[in-house]
Amino acid sequence: MNITFLIGNGFDVNLGLKTKYTDFYNTYIKSNEKRDDDDPVKKFCYLIENNYETWSDFEMAFASNAFGTKEDVRDILYDFSSKFVKHLKAQEELCNYSNEDMLDEFRWFLTNGYTYLEGRDKQILEKRYSDRKENTVINFVNFNYTNTLDQIIQKYISDTGSNNLVQYKYSGPTFYEILGSVLHIHGSLGGQIILGIDSSEQLADENLKNNDLIDRYCVKYNINVDIGNQQIENDFINLINNSDIIYAYGISFGASDESRWRFIYRWLKTSPNHKLIVYKHSTDIKKYDRSYLRKLLDCIEGYKNEYLSLLGFNETEYEKYYNQIFVIDSADVLDFKLIQDDSVTDEDNEEEVLAAST
Repeated sequence: MNITFLIGNGFDVNLGLKTKYTDFYNTYIKSNEKRDDDDPVKKFCYLIENNYETWSDFEMAFASNAFGTKEDVRDILYDFSSKFVKHLKAQEELCNYSNEDMLDEFRWFLTNGYTYLEGRDKQILEKRYSDRKENTVINFVNFNYTNTLDQIIQKYISDTGSNNLVQYKYSGPTFYEILGSVLHIHGSLGGQIILGIDSSEQLADENLKNNDLIDRYCVKYNINVDIGNQQIENDFINLINNSDIIYAYGISFGASDESRWRFIYRWLKTSPNHKLIVYKHSTDIKKYDRSYLRKLLDCIEGYKNEYLSLLGFNETEYEKYYNQIFVIDSADVLDFKLIQDDSVTDEDNEEEVLAAST
């Protein structure tokens, strides 16, 4: 059996890293204050400055506000990327991987996550696991630029001397669960990062939208191909298509990766045995009294509808795929921190980025 984990920024945020775009906007805007007023980078900063707190996704903020020539687009993305990388590297340097609960929490997350499900959903996943007749390989698609996931995996292998995981509760036939590969679909720190949009159709500026050359500068798939990473795109498709179960943690299924979610849409339609489990932040799932589950189950179905819609399903299809999509509240999952020291302030990180920009 093949299980794939899609890891998004919510993973890093949960572990204590300040890796949200909104954590960085103020520093980014300040870093460009000394530029000439007609500089495209400074003009772009002006456009997003007044409401930057609403732009939780920089890439869609870029799509709505980008302007000018292809060189202007390139320079805007270059400036933000280079400075955001410095911010992320500063966050990585604060990470401490010696937390005594880290490996146990991580192992449980990978092997027993389905135990957080409710009612029939839990039974469906338990049966899916019990029906397997071979070892399980767990692969990862990492949408983050950081290497926190890689570091935790390396720590696990180093401490145990093996890439085999030990299950806690499952009592079926004995099969190994093996840690597989980590695919950085958007690149990683220390190398090229892929920052852009899903399609030039997402650009608000009609002049940019109708410029074929713009695709090479800001469309993620084309950026990967242009820099020689076509294989990464192929590997992503293969991982999805060959998966039996997909877990998504810290993934918003937003528009800036819309075409990637279409592969999951098609994968779900391929077989009723394909299961997608989404860890969702800040749900109402835990607030309901378990003495009467109907209201809770209706709440969960509402979240299922939300994700089915984001993946491209229409309302008439929702009921058909209810038994293939599952939602877990992520509040008690991965309950450890990599950064706990508050002595390093946002201002310290800000000064480092500002100094690098002068």
